[in-house]
Amino acid sequence: DILNNQRVNKVFSIVAHLFPIKWVILIITVLNLSENLIDQNKYDDAKNYLEASLGMQGAGVDTYLKLGTINENQGKYNLAEMNYKKALEQEPNNIFVLQKMSNLQKLKGNLKDALEWQNMAFAKDSIKTISSYGLFNFVVDNNITGSVA
Repeated sequence: DILNNQRVNKVFSIVAHLFPIKWVILIITVLNLSENLIDQNKYDDAKNYLEASLGMQGAGVDTYLKLGTINENQGKYNLAEMNYKKALEQEPNNIFVLQKMSNLQKLKGNLKDALEWQNMAFAKDSIKTISSYGLFNFVVDNNITGSVA
């Protein structure tokens, strides 16, 4: 894995040096490639590309979101939580990351925390992508007591 990661880093460095204005295209390519690898359950390969891209200009929320998803799928919940929190440092109002945090807390068995994250996502969702009906069902399905946004 270390050798693969070094190889990926070297390739990215060469491409970035040759085509400095193509950072965004490179990041998009890495995100698309990693998405395909995640779909194929090739988590370690996807992780190598994503981690190598973290130092690039333009890498950020989507990269950390995908790393969090990989770690979550591998049962590495603490690492996933770290990734999601790094994404939220860059975009605190990102409802998709807030929902991922809610789902992660539910997986960890922290239902009250899951509800808090879900409430935050609902409150930040200006176009109400998250329905109040869905939030209500989350509370009922998980037998949670507490406030709902």
